Amino acid sequence: MEAIIIIIGSLGTIIIWSFSIRPYVVAHGQGNKTGANMGVAMWVDWQSCGEIAAAMNDPKGRRIYRIFGAFQLMTAFGFLLLCF
Repeated sequence: MEAIIIIIGSLGTIIIWSFSIRPYVVAHGQGNKTGANMGVAMWVDWQSCGEIAAAMNDPKGRRIYRIFGAFQLMTAFGFLLLCF
């Protein structure tokens, strides 16, 4: 059960970042930040998405930001269930 939650959270995170957050950030001219690895790049883009959405009062950007956060929480919750 825990593994399924972790897999869904992880895959959802990658899919949302690849097809929603990254294109959104690049379209708004802030996609030039790179990280040490894919995880860092995801988090930088996620934070940029939130900042852009807040500055522009964009409901689409806020929705993408929240969905990504929900998948991140799902992954963390799965790991907590696995440990305890």
